[in-house]
Amino acid sequence: MRPACPPPPPPPPAAAATAAAALPAAPRAVSSAAAAAHALEAHAAAAGAAAADPLAAAAAGTAADASDAGRDHTRHTPEPAPAASARAPFPLPAIFKSSAGSVEHLLVDYPWLLSTAPPREAWPTLWQVLKQKNFLKVATKRAMAHLKHPTYDFPSQFLADAGGVTRAFFAALSDPATARSSDALQPLMVRGLARLFADGHASLAAKRHRPSFVLHSPPKLRLKSIHLTYGPYPSPPDYVAQDWFEFIRLVVPVEDSDFESHPRQREVLKQAEDDGVYMRITTSIDCDLEFTLTDEESGIPLVRDRRDRVDLQFISPHFTPWDDLFYTDESGEQRLGWPWRISDVDSLMANREAELDAMRAKQAADGAKAGPAMPGARGDGGNQE
Repeated sequence: MRPACPPPPPPPPAAAATAAAALPAAPRAVSSAAAAAHALEAHAAAAGAAAADPLAAAAAGTAADASDAGRDHTRHTPEPAPAASARAPFPLPAIFKSSAGSVEHLLVDYPWLLSTAPPREAWPTLWQVLKQKNFLKVATKRAMAHLKHPTYDFPSQFLADAGGVTRAFFAALSDPATARSSDALQPLMVRGLARLFADGHASLAAKRHRPSFVLHSPPKLRLKSIHLTYGPYPSPPDYVAQDWFEFIRLVVPVEDSDFESHPRQREVLKQAEDDGVYMRITTSIDCDLEFTLTDEESGIPLVRDRRDRVDLQFISPHFTPWDDLFYTDESGEQRLGWPWRISDVDSLMANREAELDAMRAKQAADGAKAGPAMPGARGDGGNQE
């Protein structure tokens, strides 16, 4: 049998006194809990400082540990006052407020297409590209015949004139004095488009937002398509519109709308040409264009977007073969007697016309009366407004 282990010897009196002194007194347990809570608050404050400045957090943590080690835990530590809520030194723009929506929501009432938005025009197929190229060639020859003059070389002179209108267009949309008035915009664009931009500017102004455009490079224009509308303007009530191919529209009397021979077809076309024509020329513009939407209260840009291509459509007034299209200016040079105006931007009006046509077709199918024509619709020549 193993001998029983002897009990441990009692501690010396000095060690027992030291152990007894290390134990906290029972009545002071509450004060120790408050001290522990204060220590937790000190460490939490140090953790918050670490998020803002890691170097300062290390120093703060060391100071907090030293302070906690030297504090008398037998005394009640008062609770610190709650910290004041942090406030920005400047008013935040609306895009940072919880009520603000996405970038698209900010521009929902303004008819400008951002670079991140899907295009309004579907990507053409190879067959469509080949057709458009051939139609553009034929339509260009017709436009050259209508604008034939020794001093006006179409299309080069047209592209130069349209470039000046493009610069004036973006400058007018950036100036609140003109951008908020459709009447002030109409010398540069048709009435329907001017109303859309003026109403959009008013909607942004009500939110204290200001749109602006900056061309960082000279615009380079090239022809994309030409559409010719032949016939009287305005269209008489007993006339109908007929589309010949995709680039010619004829406004002819009802009795001439049905023919069965090629000679008769040529007669109808010749009569429509004598009644007059107006042209809509779509250009593709290569440029470095910056659009900015600024919060007027803070001066901070809410949206800053850049595009390298814009499609603009230009329209001529209605004229006949017997009208004098050119005049002599003060320097004795012959110039075109009217300015080109913008009738569409990135197929905005074309999409609205297509939606209106679809609505009219549905109303006709339902036996309802067709709605009123939208300004700018092709059939009634409203683009001239």
